[in-house]
Formats: sequence, C-alpha cells, structure tokens
Amino acid sequence: MRKYIIILWLIIIILTAGLCISSGAYHKEVLAKKEYASQMQLFNDALSIIQTDYVDADKIELKKLIYGALKGMLSDLDPYSQFMEPDEFNEIKAETKGEFGGVGIEISLKDGILAVVTPIVGTPAEAAGVKPGDKIVKIDDKVTKNVTLQEAVKKMRGKPGTIVKLTIWREKEQKILEISIKRDMIKIKSIRKAELFADKIGYIRLVEFCMCFFSAYNAQ
Repeated sequence: MRKYIIILWLIIIILTAGLCISSGAYHKEVLAKKEYASQMQLFNDALSIIQTDYVDADKIELKKLIYGALKGMLSDLDPYSQFMEPDEFNEIKAETKGEFGGVGIEISLKDGILAVVTPIVGTPAEAAGVKPGDKIVKIDDKVTKNVTLQEAVKKMRGKPGTIVKLTIWREKEQKILEISIKRDMIKIKSIRKAELFADKIGYIRLVEFCMCFFSAYNAQ
C-alpha cells in the first residue's frame, strides 16, 4: 500500500512541475508578444507622424520609408546582413550567375569619385580602350558625382547591342575622353589561370570569389 502512495505522490509532483514549466513558458510567450506589439506600435506611430507632420510629407513615398527602415534594421545586426531592394537583388543574382549584359568594367567608388579598377579581358570595355585608373565623370551625359556604386553599375549594364557613352578623365594624359561602347554579354570566369607544377603542386588564379547567402523577399 505504501508503495502505491509513493508512486501517486511522484505522479502528482511530476504533473505539478510540468504545469509550472508550461505556465512559465506561456507567461514568457505572452510577454514576448506584448513587447513585439509595443515595439511595432512605436514603429507605426513614428511612420504616422512622418506622413502627417513632416514638412515635405506629400513628397515622401511609403515604400521608401519602409525600405529605409529595413536597411537600418539589417545594418544594425552585423557588417554582413543587408536589405536589398528588388533592383539590387536582381543585380546580385546576375553577378553570381557569372553572365550579364554590360561593357565589362570593374569599378570602385572612393571619395565620391567613380574609377575604373580594370577592364575585363576580352570585353567591349577593353576593346574600346578603357584603362585602369580612368575616372568616369559621366555616364550617358549624366554626371556621376554622388552616384552610388550600385547606380553606376545599373547604368552601364543593359541589353547586348545597345550603346552606353562614358565620359572619362584620364589623369596621366590630362585629357577628357568620350567613349561609346556597345554592350555585350559579359561572362565572368572566376578562374583566370591554372597551372600544374612539379611534385603535384598546382597554381590557380581566382579573379573573383563570392560566397553569398540570400533570404529573398519579392518586394514590389
């Protein structure tokens, strides 16, 4: 009889502990939901104030505000997380495929100046005489001052067979050049050179290495 009483008490203790744990977890979940709702309300309030009280509220697009908020949220996580607008995401997908319509120029942006890193071998840019160090001051007669790298890339890419005009400042020669380039299908080869030496030692020259992880949301 005593044996059964002990077993009964054990069952009661286990059930009570289970209920306490379950109650604690439920309480935490409720608090988390309340905190989420509170923060979302704060975001909605800020958005509403901007739309009604900002001096140029009628000129602001809701999508632009949301995209800006998302970019800020992702940039606050770590140096690698980033929110991409649809156009940016499509550009990245084109790059990772290693094939896109363009002129074949690797560019950089430093202190607001758009510069050529190098024309890709065998591309229209190389054939047109574009050189490393050239400063691109205009793209299709539009000044590149304060343009972002992504915007510049987008302007130079396009359907194969179409023309893009680059106005270039070549510092070494102290002159302005206007170069019209016919876009072509650019194929990026990650491995530029490979050799096998003695003792089974191999040499591979990688032009580009990219490891990307995407979590895509098709925002329209």
